[in-house]
Amino acid sequence: MKTTEFNIAIAGVGGQGVTLLARILGNAAIKEGLSVRIGEVYGASQRGGSVVSHIRFGENAFSPIIPNGRADVLLGLEVSEAARRIRALKPNGLVILNVYKIDPVEVKTGLSEYPSISRLVNAFKLITDQIITVNATDIATDLGDVRLSNIVLLGVLAGLSVLPISIKTLRQSIWGNVPLAMRNLNMKAFKIGFNLRNP
Repeated sequence: MKTTEFNIAIAGVGGQGVTLLARILGNAAIKEGLSVRIGEVYGASQRGGSVVSHIRFGENAFSPIIPNGRADVLLGLEVSEAARRIRALKPNGLVILNVYKIDPVEVKTGLSEYPSISRLVNAFKLITDQIITVNATDIATDLGDVRLSNIVLLGVLAGLSVLPISIKTLRQSIWGNVPLAMRNLNMKAFKIGFNLRNP
């Protein structure tokens, strides 16, 4: 399968599985013969700092970093971190947001206030009408592990049929990239996310 260019930005904080999600997507794309570039930008990820992964598929994806205005999809594992990356999104690109907030250091120390989630979601409306909000953290918590929220979001994305990757290959990549003891739970999280778009 040939794809000229397809770009996904994933934004979250350390510990949310941003880099795992990039690895799953990248490996799935390679299995389907796509050219892949992955770039990652870390803040103080060990202390809950900002983490952003750039995944680029296709013949025209030369750099590992997505230029501003070229992301087809923005996956936000944390709302404010996604909002920080809003410039990456192309006009009317797709935004999938986990409506979950983690207070950054500035908020914890009282130097600033965390904007309301509705205000952050409204910021995306200046660029796109394609905004999907999901309580992925609540779903993951109900499954028994909050870290599954990234796979729930991946399931939502897969359910929209916009990726140049098959569902079967995505499932295989999840299976091959998560710890053995977590495989079944991850597959369940993926299925729940997928079924949110395909009931």
